[in-house]
Amino acid sequence: MLNIISNSLQSKKTRGPKKVVENLIKGLKKIDCPYTVNGDISRYPRIWIHDDLFTLSIARKKAPNSQIVVGPNIFVNPEDISPCIDMTGMTYLQPSEMVKDIWIARGYASKIEVWPAGIDTDTYCPTREISNRNAVVLYFKNRSEQELESVMNILQSKNIVPEVIRYGSYKEADYLDSLRKCRFMIWLGGYESQGIALEEALSCDVPIIVIDRELPASPFDKKSTAAPYFSDECGIKIKKISDLSVALDQMSARFDTYTPRKYVLNNLSLEKSARRLIEIFDQNKGDNKFVGTTPSRHQIRKVSIIKRIAREIFLRIRGIK
Repeated sequence: MLNIISNSLQSKKTRGPKKVVENLIKGLKKIDCPYTVNGDISRYPRIWIHDDLFTLSIARKKAPNSQIVVGPNIFVNPEDISPCIDMTGMTYLQPSEMVKDIWIARGYASKIEVWPAGIDTDTYCPTREISNRNAVVLYFKNRSEQELESVMNILQSKNIVPEVIRYGSYKEADYLDSLRKCRFMIWLGGYESQGIALEEALSCDVPIIVIDRELPASPFDKKSTAAPYFSDECGIKIKKISDLSVALDQMSARFDTYTPRKYVLNNLSLEKSARRLIEIFDQNKGDNKFVGTTPSRHQIRKVSIIKRIAREIFLRIRGIK
């Protein structure tokens, strides 16, 4: 029995972290693996702490003999891990080799396993023949308006009028509807740890032209990309917007050779992701020995207060209170 600890399921909006948990649950059901959500951590031998910092801070005290896997939606960088949280004996999950390498380069020395979230290929599937899909979608996320304008100018020169989808400004149902009408996509995005929305497009059998950033954000991020899971069967990657015109010609010439949905089915299905997580637990049996100091009551209380204040601010921003 796997105990899933996650705050993201309480969110009303379906964003990346929530989808990570929802898709895992779908995958566990498909492979008939028993699980519980937010159960008492002292009762279960296998615990996945997805994003709950407070539970992580007391995990070793409450479940000293349990096998604990943590992440990926709890710390952005290894520097974010508080000294009062001892990660010894815990396995930290990263969604891609790229992020794992960045963490190691930044000095994280504990156990890391790569685990990408599964993609719901039953929901994200093509419903029209390719001959009946004529739209071009431009996905815009974490890039400048100047870059967007440059891309639009190139598309205009090719007589292409795309549907522009801006990250954070659409409903999931609308995104799915756009993908099912889409012949191919242009992805103008920043660096991704996995890129679930991009992979959902691939699952709909939409080939993509990915426009990566030309330069890394820092020396640690030399391998950073907008599409950590991508191959030649998915489309084309370029690093300069000026190369888009040539890439569009290549997309047209090679269109029938792309098989993006096949790539997702082979690498990122719900079942494959769920089995991989169980495999991580199986491979790391015995790695639950606690070494270090359990956080003091004062430290735990401090974390609790910070968490409560953060939630209060979040609710006020969202207008819930």
